[in-house]
Amino acid sequence: MFTSHSIDSCKKLLHHYGEFNNFIGHVLAITEEAIINGESNKEPYENIKTMRSELESVHKELKISVASRNKEKIIQNLTITLNLLDKLQYEFDKAVNEELESFFNFGVNYLHSEIDRILSKLYSK
Repeated sequence: MFTSHSIDSCKKLLHHYGEFNNFIGHVLAITEEAIINGESNKEPYENIKTMRSELESVHKELKISVASRNKEKIIQNLTITLNLLDKLQYEFDKAVNEELESFFNFGVNYLHSEIDRILSKLYSK
């Protein structure tokens, strides 16, 4: 059974996850403009776009899992999210400038630490 603190942590993570996704959308818009101007490679852009779509799908599934308090699905979706964040970070490093990269890395590191903290609590129960 979940504690209310675990559910609150998951809800907070979902909110931050949504904000991070909005940031990725902003980066994609900037990168698309750079591609149009011939300043950037299209392949990382397409890969980031695909992974963003995958993250959005996992985000929706995670919302449902949290609402239903399905521990196994929450763990599964959080693990998928960690893997996608790692892949996204690799593509992001190839696609954007250093200023955006530092914001992105901060966001990824924050989400990683939050997910790791939640997973450790869920595994210990």
